[in-house]
Amino acid sequence: MKRYGLYVILGTIFGFALSRAGATRYDIIADMFRFRNAQLYFVIGTAFVLNLIAFQVLQRSGIGGRSGMPLNLPDRMFHPGIIPGAIIFGLGWAITGTCPGTAMAQLGEGHLSALVIIAGVFAGAWIYPRVHARFFNWQASRCGE
Repeated sequence: MKRYGLYVILGTIFGFALSRAGATRYDIIADMFRFRNAQLYFVIGTAFVLNLIAFQVLQRSGIGGRSGMPLNLPDRMFHPGIIPGAIIFGLGWAITGTCPGTAMAQLGEGHLSALVIIAGVFAGAWIYPRVHARFFNWQASRCGE
């Protein structure tokens, strides 16, 4: 139970950071996609670099993930699902002005419209394995598998 409390605290801090960075505001997101405002590109780039460094440090130190197993990079850098997944994610982000993380932060800010996005996230998570099993011939996997 303590672990879930930690997740709530870390998620709250992350949501606050998203809010402060402007990642919950549709106008800032729309301006990012129109290349009028680079603010979120810097936020995303900073997050990418910090995670890259943290992952390398954890991997080299031998510290394991939640399962206790060491962190390993996948053997291959490309999975065929990346392209359609990125297109769907990007279109959804551009149309709605939110993604799963920012939807939770928007809900925390009191924007009840974020509930529609959150419902869509859960619906997509439910639909995906059914569509994948029927139409795609590559193995579905999680990061690092």
